[in-house]
Amino acid sequence: MEECQKTIKRCQALLRKDVEDQMEDFKKDCIDLKNNFKTNAPTSYDKENKQKSEENVRSFDKLADYKNQTIFLRGREEDLKFGLEIFDLEQGSYPEITLVETEIEYLNDMWAIKRDWDNKWDSLKEVQFYQLPVQDIMMDAYEVRKAMKEMPKDVKDFALYEMMTSELSKFIEMCPLIESLQHEAMRPRHWKDLRLEVKDDFDERADEFNLERIYALNLLQYQEKVWDLTDNAKKQLTIEKGLINIDKMWTRDPKSSLRVESGVSRADQSTYYYIDNTGDIMQLIEDHGGDLGTYKSSPYYREFQDEIDLWESNIARVTETLEALMTVQKLWQYLE
Repeated sequence: MEECQKTIKRCQALLRKDVEDQMEDFKKDCIDLKNNFKTNAPTSYDKENKQKSEENVRSFDKLADYKNQTIFLRGREEDLKFGLEIFDLEQGSYPEITLVETEIEYLNDMWAIKRDWDNKWDSLKEVQFYQLPVQDIMMDAYEVRKAMKEMPKDVKDFALYEMMTSELSKFIEMCPLIESLQHEAMRPRHWKDLRLEVKDDFDERADEFNLERIYALNLLQYQEKVWDLTDNAKKQLTIEKGLINIDKMWTRDPKSSLRVESGVSRADQSTYYYIDNTGDIMQLIEDHGGDLGTYKSSPYYREFQDEIDLWESNIARVTETLEALMTVQKLWQYLE
């Protein structure tokens, strides 16, 4: 009987030792998993990689593999509980698994955001420049950045977070520049100036000049030039529209026509014609003369010099002719 008790105690000691060894192996495996995760987890991406969707899939697969490893370790942890209870051993804590599980969840969320943004980019990157819905794209980028800012603080330690934030901020900052270049005021001369500035012989009207192409120009590097260029273009457009309006008024508007009436001569009862009212046309001469003077003193005069000078000459001739007609008419009326 005594020998049996000794045998049982030896077996218990061996079993206890086996459980303790399993605990040590388990702790080591947990630490190894954490270290491997910290070294090899997809916490960043290659900015130069054109195959973004493939990189995203690889990252999700790698995270899924780590997730399976944590599930396996949690199963081992459950299996150990039976031996721990038998020998009244203290249940150990394994923060390494918890850390890996938490960071897998964070990274899955981050990669999902990146995947959705990449898909959005892929759907728009080949859209021709003038067809780009810049405001809509910019609002999408704002929403993505907002979702990122609402993520837990620990997520912001990942390089992936920093890279995505930087990329979105750059895109959002570039959108107003792209939109300004879409303005109706932009003319070939302005695009020529931009081509010289960025040292790139692109064709803004070509189908190939799309979101991806203009993004590659890195407009942020030339944003001061772009703002100056588009601001000048808008000011020039004011002059251009003013000249169009002058042409329209003098060629198609009734206000630029003389009001001619007929009368009967008291001398021989013959019909004659006279200018009844010059108010409208004199007002046009005054208004357009002032506009042309403003345009001529503008720093953009040289861009419209021929047209401004032509209309100044035309209006001057109209004024001289009208004055001569009115002088003759007054003399005739005096004689009549």
